[in-house]
Amino acid sequence: MGYLMLLVVRVVLCVYMFMMFHFACLSSHLCHSQDSSALLHFKTHFIFNPSLFDYDYHYDYEYEYECPHVYPKMSTWENGTDCCSWMGVTCHSVSGHVIGLDLSCGALVGNIHPNSTLFHLTHLQTLNLAFNFFNHSPFSSQFSKLVSLTHLNLSNCGFQGDIPSQISHLSKLQSLDLSFNRGLMWKETT
Repeated sequence: MGYLMLLVVRVVLCVYMFMMFHFACLSSHLCHSQDSSALLHFKTHFIFNPSLFDYDYHYDYEYEYECPHVYPKMSTWENGTDCCSWMGVTCHSVSGHVIGLDLSCGALVGNIHPNSTLFHLTHLQTLNLAFNFFNHSPFSSQFSKLVSLTHLNLSNCGFQGDIPSQISHLSKLQSLDLSFNRGLMWKETT
């Protein structure tokens, strides 16, 4: 009888330890509050306008091919929820920092200002804002603050002006797509 009781205690203890470890690991995946705040503030600068995709709005480009499904990804972004579960957001599995942001084909209209909280997401490795309309926002030198970026896609989203030389400071950058942005030019260095 004593052996059976010892076995039951061991099983219960193992289950208890497994549950404690499991829930402790789950809690470490929650989004950092600073990242969540930055994303929620970033969201306030845009409206969702699917009519952008109703006709050939930008540069005679086929949106139907690149964006067969337009969805307001930011509609899942709600205060009080874990930003790691939001559509378009990818978090690091251990640290919980936002490492990926994909808002492509989001039918977003607005401006990306140089003081945008987007540039507070310093752990970002991938950023895809393609096929949105940023009202001819200038290409901000603040993108250079995203020093962990490996992939940056800003194609067909209405940027204009000079591409600042600071973009060359993104030493980890492996891919950069700035195609189909009217009036976007590489800034001459002197």
